Amino acid sequence: MSSTRILLLALFACAPASKDKREKPLETEFTPPVLSAVVAVPTVLDAELFEAGYGIHQKGIRLAASGTAEVQLACTLSSDEAEVHTFSGAAAREWTLVVRGLLADSRYDCLARAFVGEAQATSIAFDFRTAARPNGAVTLSVDAVPGYESSAYTLLNTWVDADPFPNRRVVVVDPEGRVRWSWFLDNPSGGGIDFSLMADGEHFLVGGGTEYEPTVVDMAGEIVFKSPDPTIGFTYHHHAAELPDGGLLTLSKTVEGDHSGFAIVVISPVTGEVTWSWNSQTAVDRLQMIPDGSPDPYHSNSVSFVDDSEGSGAWVSLRHPSQVIRIDRDSGDVTHILGRGGDFRLLDANGGLLPDDAWFSGQHDPEFDFPKVLVHDNGVLRVPEQSSVMELELDLDALTATVLWTWDEPGWFEPVFGDADRLPNGSVLVTRGACWDGCVAYNLDDERPSNYVEVEPISGEVVWRLDHQSYFGTYRAERVDGCDLFANTRYCPNP
Repeated sequence: MSSTRILLLALFACAPASKDKREKPLETEFTPPVLSAVVAVPTVLDAELFEAGYGIHQKGIRLAASGTAEVQLACTLSSDEAEVHTFSGAAAREWTLVVRGLLADSRYDCLARAFVGEAQATSIAFDFRTAARPNGAVTLSVDAVPGYESSAYTLLNTWVDADPFPNRRVVVVDPEGRVRWSWFLDNPSGGGIDFSLMADGEHFLVGGGTEYEPTVVDMAGEIVFKSPDPTIGFTYHHHAAELPDGGLLTLSKTVEGDHSGFAIVVISPVTGEVTWSWNSQTAVDRLQMIPDGSPDPYHSNSVSFVDDSEGSGAWVSLRHPSQVIRIDRDSGDVTHILGRGGDFRLLDANGGLLPDDAWFSGQHDPEFDFPKVLVHDNGVLRVPEQSSVMELELDLDALTATVLWTWDEPGWFEPVFGDADRLPNGSVLVTRGACWDGCVAYNLDDERPSNYVEVEPISGEVVWRLDHQSYFGTYRAERVDGCDLFANTRYCPNP
């Protein structure tokens, strides 16, 4: 067996992986192939972006054998034997593997084993240590109720304006609030953005926010696709999502005379071409939307394609009028207006009529599971000001919206950012994003931190809370199952 070689190198394509991780007993005698290992660090970003340790959450490992063999690799966190990153390679003579989702400034002990047929040929042990956290890294803490268990990662975006460079990034954190993946945004304007894992489980979708193009990023942090400058409107705005057919759904900001409008745009991630669009000027021309005379009468912040009882609809959240409108995707007509001054009557759980001021206001990112819709209500028009989450059940024929559930906490008011997602276990993940200069008019503390809470809806109990340890803004967050991202037995027992 040769000695371990430790070198820095660029990663190259790996051999096909095998999911077979069975123990294989020694049965026959043969000349064992010699196995060697090389630990590689992924491409490093420029130091001036204070992200010189960009690859701290992943290591590249090249394994080479003197003869054809299968290989198994296990890298264990030295301080926690429950965390084992496992990989396997099909029959070959060399393999390039990337261990992802590692903790910063941590030692990992690895064991690679080669097999010929059913017999173990040889093995090699080696270790490595990940780089220290870079300057400006996000620090979070978790508080959970006794007995709380979760294996899900949380995807979130963070930013803070700092000299000499703004610090804007997207990160993946584990249930203990420890960063497992991070990507630095190269556009200082990209704050209020979407960040999600794409359907293939190999790429992230980042973008939509203030002037940030919907961008597809792979696990190594390389940009695979960046949307071209919008052909409809002048900048992207707040939303980016992957559609079931692979198209990218986003919003753009348009100019309509003396005020701004918005457009819904679907972009092909293959060609960059617009495959479907709708412009708010269409509704203005049809007298279905009437601007109020302000420079930004709508301020769209999210869009969802929903197959509802009326057919195929596009539901758009408009922050400034505190409304969510439905657009028929076939005719282009605005068919329903949900919210203040709209078409629907708001009812309590017993069918009683609620006043117009009981509607959501300044809302963000409604999540549809028709006929239900979960709304992050910023509460900018409430007296006194109060943010909350509400779940409604819609009847498009009777034009009613019944309040099924609400939740808030005393003193919680965030006027500009936020999100609410229903989780597979029935709980609700609430993103409570702090703002700074945008909150001047509300007399809020610019130094207060953002946080994320998981709420059990029946009891209203907060069972998990993730807090920033210093001021960082945040816009939206989502949960991803532990087996969907990294081969880490700590959060995926059978990766």
